[in-house]
Amino acid sequence: MPVGKDGKVNALIMTPDKPLPGNPWVLGTFQDVRNAAVANMTRTQLELVRRGFHVVGASPGVVLGDWRT
Repeated sequence: MPVGKDGKVNALIMTPDKPLPGNPWVLGTFQDVRNAAVANMTRTQLELVRRGFHVVGASPGVVLGDWRT
């Protein structure tokens, strides 16, 4: 897993047990799930994995282009 300057993991990949043909994937962010909107986004990402998608989750800094955040 990519690790930032502070030693914290800043990205993760969720893989399905049975991937769909073509190995589709979605890029998302992960943040504090205590926020209801973020928790709902996380449930959506987990449902995509259940349906066969790979989900790449990254900190907002990584999504915006700085892998060191």
